[in-house]
Amino acid sequence: MSKVNNLATPFNIFSAVSICLVSFLIIKYPDRAIFEKLPEGIPNIKGNTSSVFIPLTIMTIDPKNIEYIAKKNHAIYIKSDHFRNSAKRFSVFIAKDDYWKQLRKTTHQVLTVKKIDNGFNSAIIESLKTSVYGILDRYALNKTVFDIQDLMLKFTFDTFMKIGFGQDLHTYIDEGGSNSGFGFNGMMRPETKSIAQHYDTINEFLFNMIQQRRKDVEEGKTFDDLLWHFMQGPNAHQMSYNDQELRDNVPNVIVAARDTTAISIAYTIYMLILHPEVQSKLLLEIECCFPNENGILKSDNIIETISHMTYASAVLNETLRLFPPVSINQKEVLENVVWPDGTIVRKGTTISWSSYSQARCSKIWGYDCKDFKPERWILDNGKLYKPASGEWNVFNNIGVRTCLGERLARLEALATILIFVQRYKIPRSNPNQKIDCEVGLALKIKTGLEVLVEKRLP
Repeated sequence: MSKVNNLATPFNIFSAVSICLVSFLIIKYPDRAIFEKLPEGIPNIKGNTSSVFIPLTIMTIDPKNIEYIAKKNHAIYIKSDHFRNSAKRFSVFIAKDDYWKQLRKTTHQVLTVKKIDNGFNSAIIESLKTSVYGILDRYALNKTVFDIQDLMLKFTFDTFMKIGFGQDLHTYIDEGGSNSGFGFNGMMRPETKSIAQHYDTINEFLFNMIQQRRKDVEEGKTFDDLLWHFMQGPNAHQMSYNDQELRDNVPNVIVAARDTTAISIAYTIYMLILHPEVQSKLLLEIECCFPNENGILKSDNIIETISHMTYASAVLNETLRLFPPVSINQKEVLENVVWPDGTIVRKGTTISWSSYSQARCSKIWGYDCKDFKPERWILDNGKLYKPASGEWNVFNNIGVRTCLGERLARLEALATILIFVQRYKIPRSNPNQKIDCEVGLALKIKTGLEVLVEKRLP
């Protein structure tokens, strides 16, 4: 026993000294990776940029740096091999410039203002009527507890499949959840099947959809949705898309359109539950803008009205600020570059910026940056506040990769939230439920959000 103690004491001392030394080096040299030589000229920056050791990653939340990355020579920033390997099934997230430009050009033909507004009325409003009258009213009557994030993932999947690919799936009506997203949920979080099995389910469904569309076109039927434009447009090699390329393109836009909108709705409902005073203010604006007792779903000018609802937009913006659907971006640098704050970034370095962290920076958003405060988005003249470029880029609203689906996403999210608030009281079913974020391609609520709905009295 004595011999063991004699051996343990020097080991413990060595461990303690090592930990202290490493900690000291991290604090003293925050601008570089341990064991990595710093080239001459790299300054010791103390601000909103820092380095992580082994391997070297430079992280920033400085708005000027983020704007610079998005606008100035954006082509030198690419997705790293690690990210490409982890997201290889969803090429929209890893697309290089040529392929990305072709995807964007084709998608833009469908996501014009006119087509978005038509799709909003024909797909989203009709789906909301089905979900409200067919599902939520029944949940309210039976006092059924349900996961609102799961319901919204099904709902946004269905609406975009209708707008983009002409498919009426109604997966949100599937109580058992077996057809929820045709495997897209499982791809993100496999529970009862392997990722490969979910992938096979997606493949079967998409190939059948593509082959059926080719038959319809041969029979003379006409379409004006995203699938049709993909079939008509040339690929990156200026040739017609084959079935495999079409199959690869479809999940890209589905994941981008479905998850981000559904998550935004779920987090907004969560914030309204936690802040009943905000819910009351929002209800007052709804009653002012939609005084008709038939409610929002019966309105003839819902798009125009929603677009001018300042407080509703402020509530959504504040939720997106605190819980951005894509919380972190990571890229690799192809050339040496100097950022506006003086940081010198070397070729091959991984860089990242986090909208989630940026929202919690008092230097950017003030002392109350961690608070849910929609009023911060409303100016003294009553207009909506527009942050400076780089401070708030939830929709990649700076640079060339702006989000084409922003209008559709905002309209869908706002319409859904407003209908929920107008028609139902939404208490949490379990106040002790722990709500954590699940970090991934999208910032989902890890365990979902269980709620009850109670119809408001007329």
